[in-house]
Amino acid sequence: GIYVAQRKDGTFVAGGGALKFGLSATSYVAKLSPEEIQSQMTEAQKLTKLLAPNPIEGSTFSHKEEAIKPMPQDGYPILGYLEVGLYSAVTHSGMTMAPLIGQLVAAELKEQVSLSILDPYRPARFKKQT
Repeated sequence: GIYVAQRKDGTFVAGGGALKFGLSATSYVAKLSPEEIQSQMTEAQKLTKLLAPNPIEGSTFSHKEEAIKPMPQDGYPILGYLEVGLYSAVTHSGMTMAPLIGQLVAAELKEQVSLSILDPYRPARFKKQT
């Protein structure tokens, strides 16, 4: 899907998932065509009309930025200690999951507890079974 976020300066950022735009596990560079960029803009305008009265109607595309976004091997967040003193919080869905993940990770670190709700997302799931 597509996401839309407003920055502090009032500008809007629209983006989409890596898989939607042709990335694979071995390819990390998004190649967006002008048509794909326009499609994202159109979809962002449609989406925001559902949220508020015409917040970006008539907006024009100013520029594109391409970035490498973390994509865990299985597509799910990686949350937990990699080793003593080194906590990892990696997710492809940071835009949508950051508020929840941030609160859960902060609770684990501050209270020095292990929340069972995060167990399926622990780094240990990638360790090879012997």
